[in-house]
Amino acid sequence: MENLQKGLDEYANKNYQESIRYYNKLISLDNNFYPAYANCALSYLELNNFIFAHSYSLMGLQLSNYSIRCYRILERIYKRFKMYDKIEELWKDAERRGTLNNWLQRSEGLIKSLNSKPWYDNEEFKFETQLLVENHSKIVGELKNLLEQDFSKDTENLTDGNRGWKKFYLYHKGVKNEENCKRCPETTRVIEKIENATSHVYGQIEFSKLEPGTHIIEHCSYTNSRIRIHLGLIIPEGPEITVGKITKKWIEGDCIILDDSFIHEVHHRGTEDRYILIVDVWHKDLDTDEKRLEIIDDEDKWKYKKSF
Repeated sequence: MENLQKGLDEYANKNYQESIRYYNKLISLDNNFYPAYANCALSYLELNNFIFAHSYSLMGLQLSNYSIRCYRILERIYKRFKMYDKIEELWKDAERRGTLNNWLQRSEGLIKSLNSKPWYDNEEFKFETQLLVENHSKIVGELKNLLEQDFSKDTENLTDGNRGWKKFYLYHKGVKNEENCKRCPETTRVIEKIENATSHVYGQIEFSKLEPGTHIIEHCSYTNSRIRIHLGLIIPEGPEITVGKITKKWIEGDCIILDDSFIHEVHHRGTEDRYILIVDVWHKDLDTDEKRLEIIDDEDKWKYKKSF
């Protein structure tokens, strides 16, 4: 695996030709080693070489037994070369082959055994949504005490021009942000009644700000182990969210619930900032400690056990 690591290092340093050399060494030793083809495709993509990027990615896809990761690489290639008409058929092929349950649900860490749908009714998470709605005014009051500089920019590069989407974390992947929670004691008291959320090691609890004119591009989360609750805090005219090709609008003082492992995007065509509280909770099928620990990576298990 020395050549693989050297290839990855060269890719990270933007020495794409060198990375290709190391990956091809791997292929010469084992022409069935699909990660070498997949990574080689990414290096050729950075060199804007469609023919080689495409051919290596197709070989990697076949050798990987049609893995989600290799489908994602092909999607990146089609997007780079503006071949958008190929993308829908690509993911429908993934569904036909059994890689995905639904071509619109594209999480790389997909747990296929979980029931899935893009949208949920509030009654399906009655305790969580009622608690949040009942405390709407308290939460908004603390939100209004935060300053512009308290919000951090989106770091996932998911907005046009990398602007317009900002966050204030209370919990991040099962770890409490003590400083931020001290600034929002009432909100913290509310969310800490939702163990289903604070214990989620792949979830977030955060204030989310969306500025006018912002477009959050189509994307999906890495995991389908979580369901995402949005509490509408300050909702002007203009913003809307599309999940699994179904579009909805936020309602001030109420919740909407979605599965963000389905492709989704956001548009804000209004003139004022939109604020919501995002609360990620465990998928309903993961309703015991045993089921949750089974799908949590070993390096993250300590965070879940700490929440007991």
